[in-house]
Amino acid sequence: MSGITYDDIKRLFSKEDLTRYNLLCGEFVNLTNNKGNVELWNMAQYPSRLRTVLDEIHMIRQRYDFLKNEVFFRVWRLNPSNNQYEEMCW
Repeated sequence: MSGITYDDIKRLFSKEDLTRYNLLCGEFVNLTNNKGNVELWNMAQYPSRLRTVLDEIHMIRQRYDFLKNEVFFRVWRLNPSNNQYEEMCW
């Protein structure tokens, strides 16, 4: 991850995007608090509230060049059917 800080986000986001982003990040923290990787993997599947929150955060971040292609959440698992590593990133 680059040296981007929340102060950068506050300074560069529109007021509307920052308000929505803050609400979504608060919900993200509440949803993911004290969850293990297996739980997070399952929670990030469609349709789920976590997936909706992650997708919306990603959509907001992609509006800003300084955040494009910056991953803010990553979850992985070993697929039991084929023993292959799988990863989802936002």
